[in-house]
Amino acid sequence: MSTIDKNKAFLDLLQNQMKMEVIDEYKDGRIEEIVIQQQQMILQLTLSFPHVLPLASFVRLKTAFMTYISETLHFDKYELSFIYDDYHISEEMLEEYYQMIVSMFENEHARFSILQCYSKSFANSKVTIYVANEDEIFTIQPLLNEIEKLFKKYGLQIECGISVSQFQMSVQSKIDEMNQQTNKELMEKQKHVGTNVSSDSDKQKIIKKPRLKTEINGPVTLLKNIPKSESEIIEYAQRNGNANFVVVVDLLNTEIKEVKSTKTGEEVTYQIYKATGTDETGSIVLTTFINSYIKQDYEFFDQKAIKGKRVRVFGYADYDKYSRDVVLKIRDIQVEGDTPKVKAVDRFEEKRVELHAHTKMSTQDGVMDVNEYVNRAKEYGYNALAVT
Repeated sequence: MSTIDKNKAFLDLLQNQMKMEVIDEYKDGRIEEIVIQQQQMILQLTLSFPHVLPLASFVRLKTAFMTYISETLHFDKYELSFIYDDYHISEEMLEEYYQMIVSMFENEHARFSILQCYSKSFANSKVTIYVANEDEIFTIQPLLNEIEKLFKKYGLQIECGISVSQFQMSVQSKIDEMNQQTNKELMEKQKHVGTNVSSDSDKQKIIKKPRLKTEINGPVTLLKNIPKSESEIIEYAQRNGNANFVVVVDLLNTEIKEVKSTKTGEEVTYQIYKATGTDETGSIVLTTFINSYIKQDYEFFDQKAIKGKRVRVFGYADYDKYSRDVVLKIRDIQVEGDTPKVKAVDRFEEKRVELHAHTKMSTQDGVMDVNEYVNRAKEYGYNALAVT
């Protein structure tokens, strides 16, 4: 089957069978191989593209194929693989893919959350995790092996390595906790040996917003103690091994913006959540990419993490060269409730007397009734007020 025929088959499947819009990133896609094991009802599908797909386009395509294969073709099991003619990837895209893969593993195995405790770098198709000592290598290596396998399944020739760094603090306590969680998972699996029934709650695990429970429950940092410049972030990371923080803030404003990027040569649209949060010591901008193809993820930021809410955030401080300010990149977030209403108080020893208050009897200027003025003056400790 020629390359042209493979491309035609792919486009026909997308447009006519799946009723999916063919965006620029998909137009040169090809169906390389289809293997069907009828007795086990297993389908193996391999797709190929000239260049690595941007993460948003990849997730959209993967989600659509998974839905089509399971709900329309009714296969019990399926395997979707990708091949790229040119598998080179930018550092930014590599970090996005890595975070997605780690989040996928975290949904099923809590032990993968330990990877969020380490500093890491992304360069030359390689992810490097920095650990404090050689003992931690033996704990982290099996996790990176699994991540590397999934990279290859997605057509990405990525190497995952480990390096011992004098700047990385030991996370042995986190490792001990991870091992305990792993043992619990193994015990749960043994209880369910021989059962292949998947419940609605199991399906929900796949699409729910990931939670890094260990990290987000860490000690809270006041905003005044977060680095204020790019140099301070670098210095803090070198001293502490990372620039991760947990903050509790009240959201003053929030927005979801669509941003178009052409870094890959094609125009790609991303959705970014941006909010301003404050505590009693300062304020900071919070940002994160939204996976808009996962409904629950978008709804969380659109309907729950909104103005007037108090949120707990785990993220890392980064210097935004566009706004020329430090921002907190969200890695996990949870809403703790509404922002508490705080009444204004007058702490001055010598109380003032309001001499120019307008009641609702003033048609254009008044906003309060006389009794409301009196009650508020009493709260402030005033002895008198004058109504104009």
